[in-house]
Amino acid sequence: MAGKTKNNNLIYVTILSALGILSILALSLNQSGILDPAVVYGREPLPEGEYQDACTDTDPQNKFEVKGMVKYGRNQYEDVCIGDKLHQVFCDSSLRVRLSGAYDCRNGCSDGVCL
Repeated sequence: MAGKTKNNNLIYVTILSALGILSILALSLNQSGILDPAVVYGREPLPEGEYQDACTDTDPQNKFEVKGMVKYGRNQYEDVCIGDKLHQVFCDSSLRVRLSGAYDCRNGCSDGVCL
């Protein structure tokens, strides 16, 4: 019985160690920008040959009545409406593209702005 418990503990330690290593790897890759979360709303490729080194935002204050656009890498992202909810893209403090939480527009939402 003691041998079985010892084997079970070894399995748990092995699994936890593997998870820890994977977590550290994911965090280190994220710091390099390789694993940025996917922003899928309003994403379009930039014209052929165009590349944006730094994250730029046409609406850095995230005003609800202004349709913003963010450019980074080979893509551009626009604020979008899903129903009456506005989803805004922005550059975070480390200049990566992020997606805000959904904002409920009182009078509806159209073409990336609250009405």
